[in-house]
Amino acid sequence: MVDAPERTSIAGDFELLALARAGFRHRLELVLADDWARPTPCTEWNVRQLVNHVVGSDLRYATLLNGGSGEDFMRRWEGETGAAPVVGDNPVDDWTDAAALLDAALRAPGAMRRVVDYPRGPLRGRELLENRVVDITIHTWDLARAIETDDTLHERLVRRCLSARMFQPRPVRPAAANDMPGSAPENARLQRRLLRASGRSPS
Repeated sequence: MVDAPERTSIAGDFELLALARAGFRHRLELVLADDWARPTPCTEWNVRQLVNHVVGSDLRYATLLNGGSGEDFMRRWEGETGAAPVVGDNPVDDWTDAAALLDAALRAPGAMRRVVDYPRGPLRGRELLENRVVDITIHTWDLARAIETDDTLHERLVRRCLSARMFQPRPVRPAAANDMPGSAPENARLQRRLLRASGRSPS
């Protein structure tokens, strides 16, 4: 059973996952035919490889939750950023379809407690949900930078990413009265902090 506080936290992360997806979709809709070969802040990937990775991650996570192996997960990951075509002529549709598959897997009975064969060690579905919020949020910035559009991330997403397990121990300072959402300088500072924590140079 999932206790009440964790249910609230899980519900919040599902909401944030939808918010992260909307931000990525907005940038994906701006990608032009000439943009696919552009470099990205993930220096080993161009735009197509980055988008392949984000879309493919939803498919791989869904497979894990449905009993897939870590070995297959890594094989597919290598294909995404190599020559395997994850997105085709309608990348926004591909993104939408992959998201629906993962969302169905995440919302299946018992999925949050299910332990999957993640390559770096067993993870619960609950942790996969958090990972997707973080991964999509940060790669939204990568994509925005690559195609030279607005790279501002939603503050709720930034704050949630900073509290994620992968960035701990890094205490997140509680918001002060003059440090609430909507303060542009604070939003920018938090975003820079997240990007540096994820190995990026937000200059």
